Amino acid sequence: MLALCLLIVSRVLLLRSTSFPSVALPAHSWNSITARVGRVIDGDTVELTDTRRVRLLGIDAPEISYDSTASDFFADESKSWLREQVDGKEVILQTGMPKTDKYGRMLSWIYLPDGTSINVQSVRSGMAKVLADFGLPEEIEPELRRAEAEARVRKLGIWSGRRR
Repeated sequence: MLALCLLIVSRVLLLRSTSFPSVALPAHSWNSITARVGRVIDGDTVELTDTRRVRLLGIDAPEISYDSTASDFFADESKSWLREQVDGKEVILQTGMPKTDKYGRMLSWIYLPDGTSINVQSVRSGMAKVLADFGLPEEIEPELRRAEAEARVRKLGIWSGRRR
């Protein structure tokens, strides 16, 4: 057992001393703020009581149509789920870089005061899928990927295959 531990430690040290080309990774210097959700726009966007719009990072929920075209499958259910979770509630927003998207929405991870990640729970419930467009922090990505795999296997929400 001791020999195995020494082997593992020596391999880790060897890998750390090996030089690899530098890779530009997204910067995640977190800023946390507390705010109250005024309303839910759709399954991945909320508006705060101060009128700032927040786009949940790491997820992509079905789109709701605001014209004569049909909404995506499960869009209404995804919006309703998010409304039940956060509407009118105080939440903790963790923002990183970039701070906003091309529509001016704040990009954020949203947590309930008890530490529950709304982003992860949305994926776990089948209300959204993982979206890595803005980068996924290494401390959050594994949990998001597991949540999506679990929802797919359990055929929840967008993975249910049932159509209206």
